[in-house]
Amino acid sequence: MLNLVRGSCKVVTIETQDLPKLINFISTQFDITMHGDYTEDRLNDIFAESQEGNVIILVTNQMKHTITEDDMTYLFLLPIELEQLLACAINNRVTSPIICNIRMSPRILILRTVGDVEKVIEEVAKDISGDIEPSDHAMDRFSSGSLIYFSNNALHKPILLSSTYDKCIHTTGSYYNILRFLRNQNLKYLNIGIDNNDWYELKIKIYDAYGQFDLHYNRMRYILEKLEMGMILGETWGKDIASVFQTVGIYKVRFFTFKDPLEIKKILVGLEYLDDEERICDYDLYAKKKKLHWDQVRTDEVKGKRELGVFYRQQILKQLTQKEIKKLYEMEQEILKTKE
Repeated sequence: MLNLVRGSCKVVTIETQDLPKLINFISTQFDITMHGDYTEDRLNDIFAESQEGNVIILVTNQMKHTITEDDMTYLFLLPIELEQLLACAINNRVTSPIICNIRMSPRILILRTVGDVEKVIEEVAKDISGDIEPSDHAMDRFSSGSLIYFSNNALHKPILLSSTYDKCIHTTGSYYNILRFLRNQNLKYLNIGIDNNDWYELKIKIYDAYGQFDLHYNRMRYILEKLEMGMILGETWGKDIASVFQTVGIYKVRFFTFKDPLEIKKILVGLEYLDDEERICDYDLYAKKKKLHWDQVRTDEVKGKRELGVFYRQQILKQLTQKEIKKLYEMEQEILKTKE
C-alpha cells in the first residue's frame, strides 16, 4: 500500500545536424506522447508524464563532455523502451547527419520522504556510497550513473523534478541494483525521517445497513492506498451492540500508519459522503481502544457533520488523478445500486 520508491524512464541525448529529418523519422516510426522545442518547463512536464517503460530523447546539435540546457534544441517522450528506438534506427540505417552521436543520461529514481529529509539523504548516501549534490541541473552535470531525487509527495501522481528537494544523490552503482536496494530498505528510510517514532495501529469499523461491506471496504482501501497513508494488517467480521436488544454485523480492519490518527479520521469522514451530501456508510476509527469522533476534526469554517464530510471528500478528490476519480465514482455507483 505504501509506494515509497519510483523508478523512471530512460533518458538519452541525440546529436543531429538535421533536426527536421530526425523529427520526421521519429514521428513516422513511433507514436509520440509529447514533443517540442526544449525548455526547462517542458522537460519538467515530460518527466512528470513519463513512465518506467518510456524513453525521453534530448536533442542537441553538438555533443560535448558536459551538455547544459543551453545546448538542447528539442525533446521527445516516446512510450517505448530505448532498445526499440536503437533497433529501429539501426534497421532503418539512420546515420549521419540524422543521428551523429548518442549518449545515455543518468537514470532517475525518486524516494518519498516524510519528516527530516536531510537525515534520510545522509543515510541513503552512506548506504549506497553516493555523493550528495544540488538537485538543480544535476542531469547537466552527469552523463552516467543514477540520480536519486527526494519528494514528500505521493508517488502515484506525476511529480515535477522542479518540485523535489534541493539535494539529490549521484551514484555510479547499477540502476536496477540501487532500485532493488531502495525498495527493500524503504521502510527504514521512512522511519529515519520520522525519527523512529512509533507507528499507529488503528482499528476501523465499517457499518452498512445493506450489508455490502465488501464494496465499502474496497472503496476505503482504494483511497487509503492511493493517498499512501499506511498498510492494512488484517481484517475480520464482527458484531457491535446497536441497542440493548440488538446487535449488528460490522467489518473490522487493522490499519498501520505513520500519520496522525486524526488525519485518517478526516479521510474516513470524507468517505462517508457523496458529492450530493448523501451519507452512504459509517466508518468508526479507534486509536488505543479510544474512539475518535467526527467533531475532533472540525474546522473553524465547517462545523456541521454533513458539511464536514463533503468538505473532506473534496480534499480527497483534490489529491487524486482524473483516472482515480473516475474509478472512485464507478465504485460508488456500485454501492448506490445496492440501496435501490
